Amino acid sequence: FTQIEDLSVDVSKHDRSVTFASAPSLSKYDVFVTYNPTDYSWHSSNAEYRAGEFCRADVISGSVVTLQSALNDDYAFGDIDVYKLTTPTTCRIVGFSLKALPDTSSITDGVSLKGGVDCVIEDVKATNASYRCISVTSCFNVTIKNVTCMEDGSQDFGLDYGLGISNSSNITVE
Repeated sequence: FTQIEDLSVDVSKHDRSVTFASAPSLSKYDVFVTYNPTDYSWHSSNAEYRAGEFCRADVISGSVVTLQSALNDDYAFGDIDVYKLTTPTTCRIVGFSLKALPDTSSITDGVSLKGGVDCVIEDVKATNASYRCISVTSCFNVTIKNVTCMEDGSQDFGLDYGLGISNSSNITVE
């Protein structure tokens, strides 16, 4: 992610456009993130829960960017930093089984997708990972279909997950 120009006006839930302080470093279809770096800005239960969301540019006219979909929340422009996803991964992870090696000394994921855009994970069976069998982190527009996830059953790291989705938007699980 690379920080780009700041917003210049507040935005509201359901808005379909954002206005930057100057012409943004974005092109059509670029994915960017609005991010509030203030601890607890999204939810009071955890300092690491910070407000923000992924957006995709559709039309760019001067400093105004029309989005492909509406915003999910309100943001005060002074609270938000904006970051462009500069090296997105686009992939299809399809048709295999993976049995991870059990590891009680470090956190392991079976399949890990980070920074993915327009990706598909389909017909995958991932088992035995010590933390997450399939991890989707900082991704936008990912489809997960017909997967089996069975973590190792050990509680070595507190919370273990079959499928973990974090800091991502437009994720479909079928």
